[in-house]
Amino acid sequence: MTVNEFVFLIVLLLGFTVLMPLLGRRDMAALRRTPAGKLPAARRKFYFLTNVFEWSVTGFFLAWWLLMGRSAAEIGLHFQVSGLQWLAVAVSLAAAAGFVVYTWRVTDSPKGLAQVREQLGDLVLVSPHTRAELPQFYRVSITAGICEEVLYRGLMMTALAGVIGLWPAVVVSSVLFGLAHAYQGAAGVLRTGLVGLVMALVVVFTGSLPVAMLIHAAIDMVQGRMLQAAVSVPELVDAGAVEAAASA
Repeated sequence: MTVNEFVFLIVLLLGFTVLMPLLGRRDMAALRRTPAGKLPAARRKFYFLTNVFEWSVTGFFLAWWLLMGRSAAEIGLHFQVSGLQWLAVAVSLAAAAGFVVYTWRVTDSPKGLAQVREQLGDLVLVSPHTRAELPQFYRVSITAGICEEVLYRGLMMTALAGVIGLWPAVVVSSVLFGLAHAYQGAAGVLRTGLVGLVMALVVVFTGSLPVAMLIHAAIDMVQGRMLQAAVSVPELVDAGAVEAAASA
């Protein structure tokens, strides 16, 4: 590892170990302080700034990587699949499709939506509340699918693997991905850390970052639709009564 590559890795790790969790907590705290009447505008601003921030950071680190003489192919930013990698692609896409179908069924279930609503906590602040907000959330989902895969499963995992080996890099990058979502609480850190681990395994076994990008974006988008439906369920709703009324 050259000096430039070492500095790159240190800056990358510091940014995603310290800066990302702090920014997430700051943004969530700001939303908590926002009066209810101003929350829709604050949420739209949050979506916009999230897009700007993630694309800017991704562009910065990707440009740095390329200027060091490293290639996009090294981080899996290509679709050159062969042999058993096709099986990994098929399994990954099938599993993602299963999750999408499951989420869609929850979205169609009043009882399921009530349960989701009860578990949202502060995530209700960043969830889309209306159909009009969904396209904005979808843009954030696509941004996250592309940028976070480049940053965590591409640049970070590749740079770490050159120092500590592939599988430790898979674990470390997944843990840091979870910590970046610390604003979601301990359960959110665990949940997103596991998602990061799954995405890392997809990249390792398919050898292709675009597959993980597609899955990541699709999952975020269908979850956004579920969250929008869930926040329309009254907070103190009797889930059983809602289900019974729906089937009546």
